[in-house]
Amino acid sequence: MSLTAWGAGLLFRQLTQSVERQRRLLLARREPVAPEPTASLRRLCTISAEIGPDGFRTIHLNRRRDAGAIHVLYLHGGAYVLQLLTAHWWIVEQIIRRTGARFTVPIYPLAPEHDRRAAFAMVDRLYDNLVTRAGAANVVLCGDSAGGGFAVSLAQRLVAGGQPLPAALLLFAPWVDVTMADPECVRVERDDPILSVANLRMSGAMWAGETDVKDPAISPFYGPVEDLPPMTIFQGDRDVLMPTSRDFARRAMQAGVRVDYRQYKGAFHVFNSAVFLPESKHVYARIDQMFDRLQSEVVP
Repeated sequence: MSLTAWGAGLLFRQLTQSVERQRRLLLARREPVAPEPTASLRRLCTISAEIGPDGFRTIHLNRRRDAGAIHVLYLHGGAYVLQLLTAHWWIVEQIIRRTGARFTVPIYPLAPEHDRRAAFAMVDRLYDNLVTRAGAANVVLCGDSAGGGFAVSLAQRLVAGGQPLPAALLLFAPWVDVTMADPECVRVERDDPILSVANLRMSGAMWAGETDVKDPAISPFYGPVEDLPPMTIFQGDRDVLMPTSRDFARRAMQAGVRVDYRQYKGAFHVFNSAVFLPESKHVYARIDQMFDRLQSEVVP
């Protein structure tokens, strides 16, 4: 895994050389555009796009043959400031190939052009529509990194509002605390080939806007965990997000939430995007088992 981690590090470190340089680049950029689904996904799925009332795009993917009953609302990572990458489509493709799940992928508003309010409004609407169409018991909230934190925050708001909960949360290295306050995060940074604690804090503050960065809407680590849906979490230990991801999982388990937390030795941030790795293949096999169980419980 070391060579892959080194390559991934080159890709991301060039975007996070220093806090001030990163801030200047973000504030001066044109709003980023997401890549289209890959050619292999287009062969595998029927794909449609919709433009919401907010002007932002959502991609819907259904496997051409043997599509399943589970609907996944997938929230991509990127520290809330980076657009969906082709690597995210690789993750989506692996899950669809394994499980037949139907995917809804919002290209949600990013900081610094927007703060979390516009993205929340978009994703709340999409979730409500999915529940109306498919039933909450057939919906999985999925996200990697920032998208994982976004998914947990949405689930907490659903619990607080007494709204229908999804069948499960599927999370890859979820970013649940944008403050990065745990000193262990800084210690792990020495071994993380991809992420920078200082740059993550800066990106998290942009996403928060005028909201306190410890508000559970921004950092769900500080929110209630009771009554959350079952969670499956895949986490590498060479990842600055590992300490809070691990501790969040522990706290949820202690509160009685069903949690399947899998930590991989030597694995970097969202390592399963490198779909050829043995560890990634194990992840997708576990997801296949998870979805088999959900399909057996599915509501017609």
